[in-house]
Amino acid sequence: MLDDGYIWEARDYVQIPFAFVIGALNALPTASFGFKCSKNTTSARNSLLESFQYFNQTQIFDGVQSLHDTISYFDEIGFNCYWSFKTELTDKHFLKLFSVWWEIPVNLLYNIGFMWIDVIHYCFYTPKTVP
Repeated sequence: MLDDGYIWEARDYVQIPFAFVIGALNALPTASFGFKCSKNTTSARNSLLESFQYFNQTQIFDGVQSLHDTISYFDEIGFNCYWSFKTELTDKHFLKLFSVWWEIPVNLLYNIGFMWIDVIHYCFYTPKTVP
């Protein structure tokens, strides 16, 4: 259901890991390392998208500056993501999540609105409908 003539480009594939980290960790509490990892990843992704725009407009200096900004977030991303998996997303967390039968349905119910929006975006996203 992509727009006529729309094709996936390298920049679309580059964004996949960013989207996965942002989506997976953004639901954690705001004081957690996972949430901070997600926020830094969001900032890095925004700078990356900005660099794509600059390069498309052949503004090389600004594009390189935006790439530099993207890379400058990697220290914080690495630090916060590491501590998120080291302290918060441990085996105990996942055992609790899967050992109590009602945890998964409650989680799905909590996230149903977000999942619905994701489905709508996936089905109807075109460059004309999403700026």
